[in-house]
Amino acid sequence: MFKDKDGRSLSIGEVLGKIVNRIKNILLEFEVFLLHLVGCIPSHSCRRFFYRMVGIKIGKGSTIHMKARFYDPRNITIGEDTIVGEGAVLDGRAELFIGSHVDIASEVMIYNSQHDIENESFQAEDKPVKIEDFCRPKVNNFTRGDYRPWSDHRRRSCRNPRRSSLCRGRRCAGKNNWRKKVKKSKL
Repeated sequence: MFKDKDGRSLSIGEVLGKIVNRIKNILLEFEVFLLHLVGCIPSHSCRRFFYRMVGIKIGKGSTIHMKARFYDPRNITIGEDTIVGEGAVLDGRAELFIGSHVDIASEVMIYNSQHDIENESFQAEDKPVKIEDFCRPKVNNFTRGDYRPWSDHRRRSCRNPRRSSLCRGRRCAGKNNWRKKVKKSKL
């Protein structure tokens, strides 16, 4: 009676399962649309309230700028003091963990789902993505997979809060010396 896209006959249970799955996907797309509308609200506190209400785990002091897009927000975790730039796309179809003190630039796309081109039916495969602490994905960057800081020097020996702008691999500003360097550079 019913057939799938490959011409295989389906039982009533399989048809009902496909109908329920389709309805769930439509409701999820509606939720994503509402989150897109929430992203246009100019109040950061209001946006953060709605984002937490739908299941995004947002750490203390983190900021999500306007027009950020989310796919399946329940699997997204954002650490403390993290900034998500304007128009960023965060994919939560599999686990997405963004560490603390991460600066995601505007229009960065972080996906954890893609189609397997080797598979005959071109099925989607989901893999978790982890962006470690103190990373800075750049503008218009497309990321699929784990993202680590460019240098272990920053993570092991440098303790200053401005490590991404002052640590260049040669010499570290040290624990409290970064203030002196910033004051000197402004003169």
